[in-house]
Amino acid sequence: MIIIDKPYIEKNDNKARLICSISEDDELRKIYVEVDKKYEKYLCYERSDAFLIVLFYYAMRTKQNIICKGLITEDLYYQITEYLIPIFEKCSHNTLKRIKIKATLAPNIDHDNGVGTSVTCGVDSFYSIYNNLKQNKYNHKLTHLMIMNLADSYKKRGNYKIISKELQDKAKKVADDLNLPLIILYSNMREIFPIPPMHSLNRLFGVYSLQKLFSIYYFSSSYPIWTFNLEDVSLISSARYDLLICKELSTKNISIYSEGAQLTRTEKIKAISKYDIVRNTLHVCINDSKNCCKCSKCIRTMACLDSLGVLDKYDHVFDIDNYYKNLDFYLNEIVKAYYNHDLFVYEFIDKLRNKYKKNEMFSNIKNNHDDDICHNCYRISDVVLRKEQLIILEKDKEEKKKYKQ
Repeated sequence: MIIIDKPYIEKNDNKARLICSISEDDELRKIYVEVDKKYEKYLCYERSDAFLIVLFYYAMRTKQNIICKGLITEDLYYQITEYLIPIFEKCSHNTLKRIKIKATLAPNIDHDNGVGTSVTCGVDSFYSIYNNLKQNKYNHKLTHLMIMNLADSYKKRGNYKIISKELQDKAKKVADDLNLPLIILYSNMREIFPIPPMHSLNRLFGVYSLQKLFSIYYFSSSYPIWTFNLEDVSLISSARYDLLICKELSTKNISIYSEGAQLTRTEKIKAISKYDIVRNTLHVCINDSKNCCKCSKCIRTMACLDSLGVLDKYDHVFDIDNYYKNLDFYLNEIVKAYYNHDLFVYEFIDKLRNKYKKNEMFSNIKNNHDDDICHNCYRISDVVLRKEQLIILEKDKEEKKKYKQ
């Protein structure tokens, strides 16, 4: 049994924390969300919504029912219990259990009509920002940017504090350039409850912690909508079915949009490449706060920019000279990624092959989908994703054991 206590707020110097005690098998743990004190009024202690969002999937995985001592928004409760839980159970190959949630329901809480999105300085993030920066219809124009430090992958590299600070500095630079307020959110949630592959719920936990601010939130999609996949929600990344999660976690009070799902990653890169701030702050690296130009995401992004003919404009964030001096290495890595079913490489492989058609590395790759997306390849890539998530799951189990010790 998991018991979610009533959230409360603590103040410390210039910070404010939304804290909730979570009991699991008589073990008490506290999850917190910390923001600058000026955003304290938006921390939602009146509802336990944020904590239910981040824990119901964990409860399904660990086969435990939930008791909420605080109030839960009625719309949210209905959609989680009537849609997400049954769907997740049926699409998990018997890994997830349908659970019961006991809670006192309440109406939607008032908000401040804020419109937000995350600023990670990645491709998806920049597309969400620029696609809604000048949107004047229906009050959809951006009013706030957020960066969430939820103890993600960088923390395991030993230099998390330095990387986190430098990424925040990038986010501040973008926010200042766009004249938008930046909310920096910290939480220990992922340390205490590692629940791969639920990236989407982790991020929306942060959004709902501040639900008294937002009426609209643009959740940056990673994959185009035609790759939607619910084949196995216990292993496949939740990014593959963001549209479902965003819809079912939207209420009369807050609309969550799966922003950018109508485009491929390559199309997003092309759309944002005209902006100077993107060329100066784009960050895609999985290793460091500066693009290392060696990891899979750096290599893939540089090659995509090259295929679009705009790589030279990104000399502030990538080592362009090294790329061209070692072109055979980079092209070889892209070819290997293609054969390993990297679906983002499928999007631009034809353009890159046509640019370097004399290079022998592309000799066995046929230009057979004319810049269209190979739908079958997206499905094949799910096999790779499942293997990767199994590895991540085992690693997170070990992390949780260390935390308990």
